[in-house]
Amino acid sequence: MNDGSSVTYNSAAYDSNVGIQAGTVHNSTVNFVHPDASPQEKYKVGVRFLEEGVPSRARDLISDAIAHGHDNAEVRFHWVLAMLSARAYHDLSTEELQRLHHASGLVRSYAEGEWKDALRVAFELLAMLSTADGETGRVLERLRALSSHQRDAILRHLDLVLTGGLKDSLWAEHRERAEAARFGNDRVQRVWAYFEPEPIGPRALLPRPSTAAAAQAAFPVRAGLFVLVTAFLWILALAADPAAAVIELLVALGAGMTAARFGRQWWYQEHQLKAKNRESQIPHTGDPATNGDGFTKRVRHSFDHYFSIRVPHGFAPDQWLGHTAHIRHSLVAEIALLYRESRISVDRVNWLIRYLAEDARERHNKGTLFDHRHQNQTPAVVKALCVVALIALGITTLNLLGTVASGGGVSQMLLAILAVVGAVWSGRAAASSWLEARGEERRLAEETQEYQERLTARQVAYQNWKSFLDATRPSELEMETWLTCDKTLFVDEALRHYQLTWRDLITHTILMTPARPYKRGRVKGGPWRYSRYSFRLFLVTQDGVREISTEFDFTDAKRENEQRSNYRFDALSSVQVTERTYVGYDLELVLTNGPARNIRVKDADTHQMAPDENAEEISEINLNAAGFIHTFRLLEGIAADGKGWIERNNPNNLPSFRAADRAFRAFRAGRAGAPEPCLPTRQPSRDPTLGMAVAATEDVTESRLLLAEYDRLKEEQKTRIGFRDNLLYFTLAASTAVLAITVQSGQAQLLLTVPVICLVLGWTYLVNDEKISAVGCYIRDRLGPRLAELSGAHGAVFGWEIYHRDDANRSTRKRLQTAVDLFTYLALPMICVTAFWCSPAVQPLLVIVSLAQTLALAVLGWQFLRYAER
Repeated sequence: MNDGSSVTYNSAAYDSNVGIQAGTVHNSTVNFVHPDASPQEKYKVGVRFLEEGVPSRARDLISDAIAHGHDNAEVRFHWVLAMLSARAYHDLSTEELQRLHHASGLVRSYAEGEWKDALRVAFELLAMLSTADGETGRVLERLRALSSHQRDAILRHLDLVLTGGLKDSLWAEHRERAEAARFGNDRVQRVWAYFEPEPIGPRALLPRPSTAAAAQAAFPVRAGLFVLVTAFLWILALAADPAAAVIELLVALGAGMTAARFGRQWWYQEHQLKAKNRESQIPHTGDPATNGDGFTKRVRHSFDHYFSIRVPHGFAPDQWLGHTAHIRHSLVAEIALLYRESRISVDRVNWLIRYLAEDARERHNKGTLFDHRHQNQTPAVVKALCVVALIALGITTLNLLGTVASGGGVSQMLLAILAVVGAVWSGRAAASSWLEARGEERRLAEETQEYQERLTARQVAYQNWKSFLDATRPSELEMETWLTCDKTLFVDEALRHYQLTWRDLITHTILMTPARPYKRGRVKGGPWRYSRYSFRLFLVTQDGVREISTEFDFTDAKRENEQRSNYRFDALSSVQVTERTYVGYDLELVLTNGPARNIRVKDADTHQMAPDENAEEISEINLNAAGFIHTFRLLEGIAADGKGWIERNNPNNLPSFRAADRAFRAFRAGRAGAPEPCLPTRQPSRDPTLGMAVAATEDVTESRLLLAEYDRLKEEQKTRIGFRDNLLYFTLAASTAVLAITVQSGQAQLLLTVPVICLVLGWTYLVNDEKISAVGCYIRDRLGPRLAELSGAHGAVFGWEIYHRDDANRSTRKRLQTAVDLFTYLALPMICVTAFWCSPAVQPLLVIVSLAQTLALAVLGWQFLRYAER
């Protein structure tokens, strides 16, 4: 944990394993793609994924954008980078090579510009892979002539593709750029913020409920009895000596009012002081509240940490901890009560604990740390006046008894004594009820004000911390750039250590795994990034495999525990991968001359998924980001075929991309009788980058185009159906929530929110429903008949499109569906509008608004009836 003050400490999450902090998933919507997003939007998000080190998602999104007509030199350039990023040439399938060949033939059709130049250079670099070193000069000149952004993108994403002398020519400047950018943008001071969890919102303890109801109920009875007994006593005195009785009554009233005035303040302050002292008392060691559960212990540990570093001037940390023991105990109990929830990490509450520690230090500096002791101290004058008034009241009561005794007999005296006893008992009971009721009212008012002040202060602290985090936290692009620079310099040091050049290498790969203890974080839809990595570099040469591993602190790029090992190709006997749901992925290397080596590729993260994330997709993204796919294929090939795999994948033995391209074009034009060996005959495959079904051995036909269009239309229809149905459920849920809030708050004007919700969501529902019907109509009336005509089929081609409409009960179901839609989006909001009209909250402006809503709802209902499919 680092709070920006250069102080770091470990605070494991509630459900974390040893050495693993719970992952932080930043809820970013930057890379979110709506199902109805335009091709341009999909392309932009795809480019962001590519820049942030997720080429698999970039390939899918950019390919989808091209398939929907968004194709130019810039788009195709980024598509080529996505196809080649984090992959070696031998990782590409035959189909992917065919798609690259097809794309290379499109270059001349694009408009001239910097992006066309960059695209041309990318394909020329592919063509240079198996070319003599002397022929690469012109390509390198054109590469260096590109803008720095384009050149860096090519070198970064074609890192595993470029080999040999070509890469040797580029390596020096590539290394220099990595050294320059490695600690750019204040990396050391900002990386910690990426792994800082999203702070949970501020909370404060609500005021204790008032207990004045019982006292208020008992007070009238007790006060009535006191008045009755006191009046009887005064009547006895009045009968004995009217003049003395009147004087004594006036004195008694004055003394009683004085005692009540100052006694109330004294009683309330003493009562509050005792309550505050009870709250701050530390329970006995055996008390469960002291021992606490795991969450409470971590909260206490965090409080101890922050109080020990937020120390006022003149205090040592141990002294300050002892001085604030009562306060910390009270705060621990408060935070544990407020935030004891399932899967809530203490790290998410540390901002509040840190604020409370700073607040305690500031209050100590101002002399208000133990302010409740002074605030609840009753002034001596108040106590003196109250005591004097009570003494005067007692003396006056005795005088009343004397007055009764002087003017009456024994029976009157006995009655007077009984009256005094009754007055004392009922007066004390009435005073107790009155003090408790008034004290509770005052306490509730004060605690409510304190609650509002505490919550407001915590909200300000929360916003300040969140703003600081957002400003400090590195972007995905920055994190990926720093990581790429670290990998580049790690490879460079390994090459220098072994005195190798890129000409000496057949291929290489880096496997990046988490190194314990670590913290991890990611954005929604992105790969995990770690505070500590284990880099494992495999350099494959003609003589064997050189493996270098090191543990790496991502914050300051410091490395430790470096290990090196060399082995021949035949020494690697097998490579196995084990996937365990609650543990993660393990890679096992079995060597003939040593024990098996287990490498933890990644830890399990199924419990760290956002609700709308796909676990398999995120797992694939993480494995690709770790370099696992390429590493596994490489090691598996070596283990299976040994040196034979090396000879087949030697860069000098690779088929020329240019030659293969010429063969592909010749074949497509019908000038070649058989495909080249590097392009084996395959069954037709659907290629989203071309927007049509591309056959590997046949020309494109109109029927294939129509089938591809059918696939796209059905995919769109399926997506819209799911979105439309969810809209209905969301509308009902939102309306129910508004009605519940209205009933609870009693504010009838909130009912006008329901028509707004139903208008917006109803129109969206209607638009999607119309598009769904339009797709079905187009397939039945145009696409199906045209395909039937081309294929010579008898009857409908897509039978289901017609069959499901012939159901005898279909009309009834459609009418019922229309009724449900009208009730949800028309009847329900009109009921709310009518209820508002009948409520006391009717105002002229709101009536005008409700009338406008009624007119809009009528138009929406007419549209529902108009587009209702029979």
